[in-house]
Order: sequence, then structure tokens, then C-alpha cells
Amino acid sequence: MPDERVFGEWLEDHRCRSGKLVVYKLSSPKDSKAPRLTLSQTPDYMWHLTAEVSLAAWARGSNASLSNTEEIHHGFGKLTDFTQSMIDLPFDAANSRVSRVDFAEDRIIGVENIRRIIRNLSDVEATGFNTKLIPGESVYLENRGRSKSFLIKAYDKQRQLKAVGAPKEHIDACHGILRFEVVHRSNRIDTVVRQLSLPTDRPRYF
Repeated sequence: MPDERVFGEWLEDHRCRSGKLVVYKLSSPKDSKAPRLTLSQTPDYMWHLTAEVSLAAWARGSNASLSNTEEIHHGFGKLTDFTQSMIDLPFDAANSRVSRVDFAEDRIIGVENIRRIIRNLSDVEATGFNTKLIPGESVYLENRGRSKSFLIKAYDKQRQLKAVGAPKEHIDACHGILRFEVVHRSNRIDTVVRQLSLPTDRPRYF
């Protein structure tokens, strides 16, 4: 279990809180891959705990490789133990309400092709989406709805790992890989899976 002296105190977050009355975040070491815990109070005076984590990065130091089903279930148990140790209250990660899921898939396309494919993807006209291009690095398509709850992105995984200071062996393993992600921030994840015909037998979350 983590050393509470390392993780420090609950600190109030004074930034935009989307209607929350108050938000507190548990301070953690710089560049920590451990779960990010947030306590927030909604206008009905109910308190909510949010635990965010990349299970792959937490287990291996980066999300260079995606988690398989077995690792996800193991990660839920680890997340349960971690969160309970931080809040000293019951918490069950496997049965908690899900508010965000990232579906990801890697394609080995070669370094020489990444820039061209990203540029071509940025030219795709997607109704209801805004497109943001970072030449040679990534392309983002975000829905125009007020909640901005749906995001599609494709990016050079090796370049991204270099930017976040991932271990060299992880960076080398992603040479020529273009990662595709579908990010959905909602508690209706099962509906999204059905609508997008995403795989359910061996999900690759991170």
C-alpha cells in the first residue's frame, strides 16, 4: 500500500468545476502513475469520489502496451485496495459507476507513414466534430456538444512517450506505431460500445 506521507493532503481545486460546489484532489508525487483521486460536492450536497488511472501505465510505468482482460481485472483489485487505503472507506472499483473509458488500438505503419496518415485523417469531414491537427504528431476530433464527451484521436505513440519521459525500452518498442483512441466520458459506456460496434470479448482499455 502507498505511503500516505508521499501522497500528502487533499487540496482544494479552485479551477472551473462544471457546477460542483467544491472539489478536492489528493496530491501525489510528480509524474506518478498512481490513481488520481478527486472528491467533489454536487449542488444536492452529495459527495462523490472519482478514481482515474491508466492501468497499463500504473503496472508498467507507461502505457506503451495495452492491457489485456486479465490485467484489467487484476487492476480493478489493485485500484480497490489503493483507494480504500487512501480514504479509509469501502470502495469497489469493479462495481463502481464508470464515467470514462478509453478504447485503443495500435497499428504498426512505419515512421515514414505517420505524418502522411495523420495529415490525411485531419482532412476527413466528420459532421458534428471539430478537428485539431498537430502536424506530424496527432489529430483530434472532438464532438461539438456542450459536454464535449466524445473524442477520437490518432497519434504517433513513440513521440508521445518521449514527451512524457517514458522508459527508453518502452519508447523503442513503439517505433512506427500509430495509436487510435476513442474516448468517451459518460456513465452510459455500454450504449457507446454497442453503437460503435466496439469489441467486448477482449477490450483493450488503458
